[in-house]
Amino acid sequence: MSDEIEFVWGIKSHDDFTDRSADQYTLNDFSIYYLPDKKRYYYEIETIYLFKDSMVELEFLKDIFKQLTKWMRKMHYKTNYKPHISQAFGENNSDRGFASVEELYADFKLKCMGFALMHSKKRDNHVKRKPLALVHKKNGNR
Repeated sequence: MSDEIEFVWGIKSHDDFTDRSADQYTLNDFSIYYLPDKKRYYYEIETIYLFKDSMVELEFLKDIFKQLTKWMRKMHYKTNYKPHISQAFGENNSDRGFASVEELYADFKLKCMGFALMHSKKRDNHVKRKPLALVHKKNGNR
């Protein structure tokens, strides 16, 4: 098994002072890699920054997500992939990778949306809603 890693795409950090475009050797805020031996895609996000508060963190994620979406569309990848519950809540996909760039995008989108919901100041101002309830039909199906 080789240790070959293919750099797919990334967002170069403002802290990287090299003259080159984002690649596997630059400091990137976000990177997508492909491991041919495993036939899996992986992403990394820079988490070393010390943000003033969660709203600045949200802006950081929002900017990455916006640039990723723009790149996905430019490369003609689909941005409407909806993972199955086992993909979203099963094994940690970040560790085992993704079969496609679309699956990777969906996972990152899910994490961004969840993070935004948990840290949004607006959520406390919304009308209180009942917690998510699983509705059981008479035949026992959900």
